[in-house]
Amino acid sequence: AAEAGPVIKVVGSMFEDLIREGKDVLINFYGDFSWCKHCEVFAPEWEKVGAFFKEVPRFVVGKMDFQANDIEDAKKRGIAPTGFPDVYLFRADKPDAPVRFDSSKYNDERGLGAVSKFVKDHASVPLVKGAPKSGEAAKEEPKKEKKKKGGKGAEQEL
Repeated sequence: AAEAGPVIKVVGSMFEDLIREGKDVLINFYGDFSWCKHCEVFAPEWEKVGAFFKEVPRFVVGKMDFQANDIEDAKKRGIAPTGFPDVYLFRADKPDAPVRFDSSKYNDERGLGAVSKFVKDHASVPLVKGAPKSGEAAKEEPKKEKKKKGGKGAEQEL
């Protein structure tokens, strides 16, 4: 987790610990860019997803070269990409029951808007930026980072 950007590069050796840290973890499983052009095209959009959720305290956005890393019993655990890129949400409360992003439920879109809606639909942690405040529900997440509520702290970048 020592990377500077908003997206953590996940490798097999850290995967189990990462999904059991009490955070929701959104992972883009991708294939090597030499043969997976969809993965290469999706990469900049995935960085936008990472940036969008960067300030949410208990939420991690990661990426993993699926074929270059081993996940023990991946198929039995419901991690079975049928193509790449493929996005899964590992929830803090149920790390062994990931939710797969299905673009058909989001107007066949895979961009920031669709992925953030998927996260909002399935997250188990409060999706609020900054320090978690007691009693604040996941519904408080701003859809767009533009001017909503005149947001003083909501638009603050590090």
